[in-house]
Amino acid sequence: MITSAPVLVNVVADPVISLEPLATDTLCVGGSPYLPLEVGYEEGTGTATYQWFLGDGTAIGGATASTYLPPSYATPGTYQYYAEVTLSGSGCDVANSDTVEVIVVDDPDCYASTFGCELLPGCRFR
Repeated sequence: MITSAPVLVNVVADPVISLEPLATDTLCVGGSPYLPLEVGYEEGTGTATYQWFLGDGTAIGGATASTYLPPSYATPGTYQYYAEVTLSGSGCDVANSDTVEVIVVDDPDCYASTFGCELLPGCRFR
């Protein structure tokens, strides 16, 4: 009869997102979020890798850190992002963050009035 030494197997929970990026941000055309989007996790085992995605599931090239700062926005619209955290540990599931929504609006319009023309902060003439 051949026997071996006992082996300890440590089973840990799958990773879960513990720090979600902010849920919604609204900014004007030409702006970008003041702070980067950020995600964190807990549980799981192994080395973490990160990937940020557009809301439609398209991976964002080069966005492979726990933070992502989208570029400035040239077009009004609603933009969505989420992150995926993958751990190298055997059997660990992938953890996905909540979806972030960035709403981009046109700059406010400024029009001349009968009292003259004044350009207010954040306004542009058309």
